[in-house]
Order: sequence, then structure tokens, then C-alpha cells
Amino acid sequence: MVAATISLFFTTQEIGAQEETGKNVATAPAPSAEFKEIQISELPKAINDAVTKDFPGTTISKAFVNQDKEYQLFLQTEMADKAQIVYANVKGK
Repeated sequence: MVAATISLFFTTQEIGAQEETGKNVATAPAPSAEFKEIQISELPKAINDAVTKDFPGTTISKAFVNQDKEYQLFLQTEMADKAQIVYANVKGK
């Protein structure tokens, strides 16, 4: 009985440590292979304006573009652990 109690104690401690390790880790999904990362400053003004209007309280954390000038944007808020991915054309649509 003592051995079972000790075993249960260490198992519970290990589970608790695993739970604590995974908290507050901000992750973003990997971009599609067809998109190439660009600097956020390279985005067309129409895209920045559309993000500001349509997604208040978010910032663009990463930006990617493909050869068709379609943009993949990673939007981040202070409260979210993961980035939200949105797509736009050069006109911000």
C-alpha cells in the first residue's frame, strides 16, 4: 500500500509538470510551401488598412506572398496563444 501511494504521488507530480510546461506558449502554424516570407513593411497599404478595419486589436506578426500576389498573414492578439491566419489579395480583399 505504501509503494502504491508513493507511486501515485510521483505520477501526479509528473502530470502536473507536463501541464505547466505547455502553458502560455505562443505558436503559429507553418506557412504553405508556395508562400515566401516577406517583411511586414513590404505589404501593400490596402492590406494594412483592411487588417486595421476588419481585425481591430490585432497586429500582423508574419507575412507571406506567393507568385500570384496573394498574401498569407499571421494575425496576433495579446490574448491569443496562436496566430490567426488570413489571406488577402493585393487590394486587401
